[in-house]
Amino acid sequence: MKKTIIFVVVFVLAAPALPSFAQRDIKSLNGLFDAQIRQVLGNPVDYDAGSGGDACFYYYPAATIVMTADKREVENFNTDCPDYCVLTKFIPGGIKVGDSIEKLNRVDFSKVDYGRNNSQNALTFLPDASENSCNYVIFQKEAIRVYFKIENGVIKRWRLSTPRDIPYAPYDSSISFW
Repeated sequence: MKKTIIFVVVFVLAAPALPSFAQRDIKSLNGLFDAQIRQVLGNPVDYDAGSGGDACFYYYPAATIVMTADKREVENFNTDCPDYCVLTKFIPGGIKVGDSIEKLNRVDFSKVDYGRNNSQNALTFLPDASENSCNYVIFQKEAIRVYFKIENGVIKRWRLSTPRDIPYAPYDSSISFW
């Protein structure tokens, strides 16, 4: 019994020094500069400032992040790791790798504000997706799209993507994805 109490006390005292594996909402990366991203996520395995200086590329073992250089917004994000989540504006707790497709099916994304009542923004199966690529998309007609690789009803990978051009004219950018 005495050993158990000592173990618990030592563990509680050491807990702040242990690394945290809490889930990170990628919207929390918006607005961060290079030093801040490195402070939050650690040093990337690789980094590229981009050829035109309009984007910065951060490569981590479980994620690739592309940030716009001027506004410091997440422009693209790829992950196959459950440590990152997306869509917290629309789903409590967001979506992460390992979640069931049922969590996505509970929301009609075409009816949320960012979906703009466009049926093409709902969760859509992509029948021509290659074996390794994402096979579902939401917000297909918007400035920010989210793609999913789903196998046996489970999310294996997700990717947030921002095309360079506005999706259609006139595009109302006052309705935010974030």
